[in-house]
Amino acid sequence: MLRFNLEGLLEQTGQCVALEGDIRDCAKFALWFRSLIDNQYALFFYDQAYSADIELREYTIKNDIVKCFTFTPAKESPQPIETVSTNLTFFNHPITQSFIENLKRHGVDSTLINKAIKETSLFQT
Repeated sequence: MLRFNLEGLLEQTGQCVALEGDIRDCAKFALWFRSLIDNQYALFFYDQAYSADIELREYTIKNDIVKCFTFTPAKESPQPIETVSTNLTFFNHPITQSFIENLKRHGVDSTLINKAIKETSLFQT
């Protein structure tokens, strides 16, 4: 491995390998794992917040993964950020907004997103 220790686990469902470590080490492991699984099965590499993802194909290289998950500070957007409100709580933090947009991009229904936000706001002080 390149930088640090890489930790991981196979979730109980057998459908997900969770990794924790330097992105370069995680990418190297993911490509090795891809080489073990028949290409007829789609594999995706994504972060815990679902802020980015990439399909691992037979021609994916480590730098493709690293670039996808190496974030640089974004400039101020000229477009207004959508504000989602529940009671008195506003979820207008840029990371939260990015997460909501990724959920939508992955086909999660807005009704379900709003329900989750409402339930989350019940636990905030």
